[in-house]
Amino acid sequence: MWDYLITNTLICLLAFCMLFLLKDSPARLGFYVVITALVAWFIPWHLVSEIPALSESVNPFTENIFSSLLWLQTEQASYVKGAVDSAVNINNATIKGSENFLFDLITWETVFGVFCVFGLILFIKDIVNYHFDLKHWYDFSIEDNSLWEDHNFKKHRISIRILDGCAPGMATGLFKPIIWLNRKNRRSKETETILTHELTHILQNDPAWMWFINFIQRLFWWNPLVRLLAKSARQQIELSCDEKCYQQLHERYSDDLVNILLEEAKAPTQYIATISMASGSNFNVKRVIKLTKEIKMKFKHIVVVMFGFSLFSFVGVAVSQQDESLTKNLTEIENKQQRSARINLYRDNELHNELVDELLQITRLAKSNSEETLKQILVDLAKWNTTRRTGPEQRSESALKTMSFTISCYLLDKLNRYDEIPDSYDVLFPETPIEKALFLKHHVATAYIKMGQPEKALDLMADVIQRQPKPKSGSLSLIAQANLAAANYNEVIAVAEQITESSGNERVKIYALNLKRSAYLAMNKEDKANEMNNILKDTYSVEGSEPKLMGFASPLLPYLTAVN
Repeated sequence: MWDYLITNTLICLLAFCMLFLLKDSPARLGFYVVITALVAWFIPWHLVSEIPALSESVNPFTENIFSSLLWLQTEQASYVKGAVDSAVNINNATIKGSENFLFDLITWETVFGVFCVFGLILFIKDIVNYHFDLKHWYDFSIEDNSLWEDHNFKKHRISIRILDGCAPGMATGLFKPIIWLNRKNRRSKETETILTHELTHILQNDPAWMWFINFIQRLFWWNPLVRLLAKSARQQIELSCDEKCYQQLHERYSDDLVNILLEEAKAPTQYIATISMASGSNFNVKRVIKLTKEIKMKFKHIVVVMFGFSLFSFVGVAVSQQDESLTKNLTEIENKQQRSARINLYRDNELHNELVDELLQITRLAKSNSEETLKQILVDLAKWNTTRRTGPEQRSESALKTMSFTISCYLLDKLNRYDEIPDSYDVLFPETPIEKALFLKHHVATAYIKMGQPEKALDLMADVIQRQPKPKSGSLSLIAQANLAAANYNEVIAVAEQITESSGNERVKIYALNLKRSAYLAMNKEDKANEMNNILKDTYSVEGSEPKLMGFASPLLPYLTAVN
């Protein structure tokens, strides 16, 4: 939307500059300049850059010109992080509820559309009023086509109607044009001049142009630039008509014009989309003055028009193309921001990233509570594992398999199909026995505990502590849970002590105390269990509870949306 407004604003400013340079040129030339600027408001400039012939020819220039505009690239890029954060916040607010629904609807495009609809209503109102005006004039006027012969005009099919209280002369009608003549000018010495003027308007199709100008002004009623251009276009129509009439009647036309304008200034009349011979007082003075000057098309006028129209096209394509380029740059920066946060997913390799995107697409509904949905994801995931492209390198391939396996564990856990997890590992990692794994060993061990086979979990985790330079609280917690399930309560207490020593995290310490409490309760040592309860209450202000077995972690989970 902004590139559309910027483009047309620049074109309007160029049009006004051209009018200034063309002030001593034929008025019809200036009229076409103004009309071009008005028509530009109907052009979706963001689509023009997609035309290869235009974009390719302009691109080398736009890159050099706009690269120097720091406000368009450097300064805007510095706000990308804030813009990305704002977009994320808006999306989150939309997911949370519908309270911002109205604000989601209010976009620049929506406001623009509403304004245009209102402008169409105003235009329809003008048509209705014009219809009633014509009907009224018909009812209170008489036809007098004899004036053509009286003033030595060629025979015309254009009707002349005599009306009281109107301007000296008016021209209306697209298909059946009519000249309306004030009754007091029916037999005056200026009658021929008035008829010549209005007939010239009709021959130049000015009534149609007036309707077109009125349509644009109504449609863009909110736009001051369009209003100024519309006013200028109407003035250029009058100046053009004056020039044509002066070529026919010479000094007589300028003398009669002064008399007509002075008379009309006493009681000016204006109607919708009608062409009246008289205009505003300041412009009337300009009309008379311009008739005293010699108006001819000069070479410099042709140069101004050609150069100006070239600039119109250049600005239209260049700004929209630069906006597209800027948007692309911002998108790339945004993607880098996002990918830096997903360090466990993406790498500096296009093929790897495409495979990650495919995996995210397949598992996008993994947080759903629908059993059928989860089953289908597992089916699609198994198919993807067998048909997908191989990762670009060994590390990439291993990372992709890890992502796939961990999300499979998460899904199987939700479906209570723990027994399939060990086999799932063997399918994905046939070359690496689970005994030699490290991180993924935790998933299989957790599955064994949930399957009621804690001994297998303990066997699997036997060498984990030795392989870790410093025992991790997660590994220790899993070993403690396996011992608790295997009724090795003294081992649970010993491992819980290790957990407390390995971490300064308050939540981890609470978890370790709950492990001890559960072990003491299982050993019927209620005094020790109560001691653990008192420590939990006095130190951490929490009640003792059953320590829960950790779920199945996956690097994909933070990037999947919650689903009802």
